[in-house]
Amino acid sequence: MNDVSGVIYENGKPVSQFTATEAVASKEDNILLLSGEVKVTSVKPEGTLSCEEVRYDGEKRRIEASGNVRVDSGLYSAGSFERVYARPDLTMIATPEWF
Repeated sequence: MNDVSGVIYENGKPVSQFTATEAVASKEDNILLLSGEVKVTSVKPEGTLSCEEVRYDGEKRRIEASGNVRVDSGLYSAGSFERVYARPDLTMIATPEWF
């Protein structure tokens, strides 16, 4: 799919929205792959993660972001990182070593 947007849900409630140039989804594996100008915006608390690629694992409830990762919220801005892991609502963000 090209020029995509969508919503990530947890427990039936929307926790974040995303946009990307391309996406591939697998219902079997509960995996969503996003690439190209990826932007994930959390609903509450408000925050934005932007990067080149995202792999969202619905089973683990984990976003794996890579490529020029930047995080912005009302409280802070951080980046650029090569890779970070995050919860879908962006309440926890860390490098893979610390997640």
